[in-house]
Amino acid sequence: MYQKFYLKKGKDVVLFYKNWLKNNIKSYKNKALRYQPLISIVVNKNGPSDRFLNQCIKSIQGQSYKNWELLISEKDKTGSINPKGDFVGFLDIHDFLTPNALYETVAVLNSQDHIDFIYSDYAILNKHDEPQDICFLPDFSRYYFLSNPDFIKFGFIRRTLAKKKYFQLKDTHITHIPKVLYYRRKYLEKKNNTNPKFSIRNDSKTPKPLISIIIPTSNNWKMLQKCMRSIEEKSGYNNFEIIIVGNNTSNHEAKEYIDSLRNKYIVLDYSHRFNFSLINNYAVKYAKGEFLLFLNDDIEFITDNSLNAMRELFEIKDVGAVGIKLLFPNNTIQHAGVVVGLNGSADHIYKFINEYADEKKHMLSEGYMKSLVSIREYSAVTAACMMTRKNLFLKIGGFSEKLKVGFNDVDYCLQCLKSGYRVLYTPHVKAYHYEHVSRKEIMNKTGDNSILYHPQDGQLFVTKWGEYIKKGDPYYNPNFRSDSLVPLL
Repeated sequence: MYQKFYLKKGKDVVLFYKNWLKNNIKSYKNKALRYQPLISIVVNKNGPSDRFLNQCIKSIQGQSYKNWELLISEKDKTGSINPKGDFVGFLDIHDFLTPNALYETVAVLNSQDHIDFIYSDYAILNKHDEPQDICFLPDFSRYYFLSNPDFIKFGFIRRTLAKKKYFQLKDTHITHIPKVLYYRRKYLEKKNNTNPKFSIRNDSKTPKPLISIIIPTSNNWKMLQKCMRSIEEKSGYNNFEIIIVGNNTSNHEAKEYIDSLRNKYIVLDYSHRFNFSLINNYAVKYAKGEFLLFLNDDIEFITDNSLNAMRELFEIKDVGAVGIKLLFPNNTIQHAGVVVGLNGSADHIYKFINEYADEKKHMLSEGYMKSLVSIREYSAVTAACMMTRKNLFLKIGGFSEKLKVGFNDVDYCLQCLKSGYRVLYTPHVKAYHYEHVSRKEIMNKTGDNSILYHPQDGQLFVTKWGEYIKKGDPYYNPNFRSDSLVPLL
């Protein structure tokens, strides 16, 4: 359905960009800036390229903001130059700036004086010097950056930091301007088809903390059996407990199967009406693990080392929740991160995209800016398979029991962010998600559509998080449409 999920190409991009630039110029022409620092732009002249150099220099001379200096380095970007500006930008000879690039940068510094590094969106030119793609980036995402370090191509850094041999930037001192402020020539770049390799690996000698796996279920015992088998065969982890919560189990075979698990695992009975939040909060009271894995009974792990690969990400101290790539049985994507504000409330990005760009060659779909194959931050992940810290879960107060069926996981993840923790998506753990199989059975038996469809939960969520939605998801560029499951203009 959504195979061509990249931005518009060719003439559509040219037209879009011309309109964008025209509107943007109108918006800044007559605005005065209180703080007008000197900006140093360093251009590396690494060979005879007069046409490119001239175009680059002209783009700097044409800036609407005039307090700048240009330094051209014949050898390298740091050797013989001595920038005097408060901020420095290192520009490749083949690239050039839009007329408002410096103005937009300084405008940010006027409103956020603590900022040390500023980057923006950019356009990529084809061999005819026409915009071929527009790269709309998220706000700074440290682990996405580690997974995909070339997604930031150019920016301005505070000179006092640039002069240091080693320095570390605080995330809060890095800002993103969601506007196209420069052009790059793609046909001069080397092709990079390798997938991101960033991951965390803990010392094998380190004791592995206990993980409590919580699985609500009802009558769908065959699916539960498949789920249990995949945990035992694919976890790559030997220190876990499983807590199964039978919710109004009435099927004789299901009862027999669940009873057969009591000798090895914890089995709880929950006889009240289905409420995802209540069921899981109830189960957590019996959990002894340092980490909790909330898992639907219709999940089947398909990659080895699944639990270990999720748990290792918590070696990063500020990670609060981790979600994985979930696929429908036809190998299209069910979950690869949640964008808040998508379709009015929150939704799964890339849903229904094929997992493989070329199934015969086993080539994965990379997604926009390699999002599908990168460990990266999102505002939320689905609790169909979500790991979190137990102490954080208790501190937050668990899942909101007012959100009975849906959006409880998104609400929890936003509470994690509010508490100073990050939410990560990892593509290195995959599972099939036979979505809503158990709930469909209950709905068909009881006639209660609210078990599957939950507009009331959506309304409560939007009311609670309206300001976050209005401000815009920081991990999703505001130039994208908010009514599409794939990043489109």
